Amino acid sequence: MSQNISLKEVERKVFTSTFRDGVWDIVLGLWLLMMGVAPLLEESMPLSDWWIMILSVPVMLVLWSGKKFITIPRMGLVKFGPNRKSLLRLMLTIVSVTLFLSLFLGVLFATNSIPSELATGISIPVIAWVALFIVGFSVAAYFLNLNRLYAYGVLYAVTLPVRIILKQIPDLRSISLCGYFVSASIILLIGTTLLIRFLRDYPIPTAEA
Repeated sequence: MSQNISLKEVERKVFTSTFRDGVWDIVLGLWLLMMGVAPLLEESMPLSDWWIMILSVPVMLVLWSGKKFITIPRMGLVKFGPNRKSLLRLMLTIVSVTLFLSLFLGVLFATNSIPSELATGISIPVIAWVALFIVGFSVAAYFLNLNRLYAYGVLYAVTLPVRIILKQIPDLRSISLCGYFVSASIILLIGTTLLIRFLRDYPIPTAEA
């Protein structure tokens, strides 16, 4: 019994360490940065919102290359038990659905396919946007025991309200996208810090080792 408990504890620590490399954090930061860059590119070269899809390709390449060339050479290819695999699939599903629903919501809002306000004047897209990220990231944070995802949910959620508020102020309309860049910078800073610490704590094993 004690051996089973020890093995579960080891698996839990290894599972948690898979998120210490900062790669996922950097990807989430880049994804949010992409949401701010895409409207700027759309103004100079309209592609009917295809900019987000185009920019998502290099972001996914960062995730793949980071895990393949940074994490796996230092930690190996870890095979978790059924419960941990389920948590990983749940995390991937929740984050992926949250991000793609946000893109879908943004397209609907941009094309006026949904009403912008309720009868009370409350913005439907803003409510949906905030709820989507707060709930989605909070669920992922709870099941994965990654408290920083709670903060990431808030950083994602505030971007659209900040943009709408700034667009209503003539002098600040030109910087209405700054919320995306500020939030993305915070997440990227955390991810980069985690990556540097990971590279320091987990050097590539030598042949002798």
